[in-house]
Amino acid sequence: MKNIIEEIRLALLRFGSPTARDKKKLQMLVDELGANSLLAGLQDLVKLKLFWVPDDVHEDDWFVVANTEDEAETFYKKYCFGYDEEEFLDEFGDEDFEDYCEEDPCGGTDPTEVMDLPGVAILLMVQNNLDNAGIKYPSDDPLPEFLRHKLTCVGWPSDEVIEACGGSFLKARPGESDDPQYLSRVAYLRTQIPDCPGRVAILNGKLYIEGDLVRNFVESQMGARPDL
Repeated sequence: MKNIIEEIRLALLRFGSPTARDKKKLQMLVDELGANSLLAGLQDLVKLKLFWVPDDVHEDDWFVVANTEDEAETFYKKYCFGYDEEEFLDEFGDEDFEDYCEEDPCGGTDPTEVMDLPGVAILLMVQNNLDNAGIKYPSDDPLPEFLRHKLTCVGWPSDEVIEACGGSFLKARPGESDDPQYLSRVAYLRTQIPDCPGRVAILNGKLYIEGDLVRNFVESQMGARPDL
């Protein structure tokens, strides 16, 4: 038991959790959740990776945080290539969400591992999921509440998570047009839409272009001609 508790302490310490330095709090957490369950939860966090999951036509390529390629692909398909169920129903009405996902509407997916998620990015995922669940937590120690509620960090990474991985963002797609009217219109629309899809990120010197609804809209309005 002492060895397991020490492993738990070291895992918490890796994330800067104050609980790792408080023997009483640590023991209470172990007693509450069970040593094996607690350690398994922490080990899952440590194994988190950033994946790039494309579709066949490259209109719904997205970053996904997951432990494995299979997990990334399952999450991507479950949320219907960028749609969650509520968004899907708003867009497509009475179509069956689960049937649509199973049909693989955008073709195959082939997740590629981009990198192991660094500790600061994992903590951001932890905090984002606690916030989304409406769970209050100490700002300096979110892990205990996350583990108590058995939440998961598998999901879409925020801008802050991508930046914590060393990424940066471009407002317009390089090389998509030399026309300033076109580029400025794309860039302007992206700044006006909160949580806009279509991020263009640079990570480890490589360009990643997510599903870009704004670009598609601009091109449809302009007939793919920047001079219109």
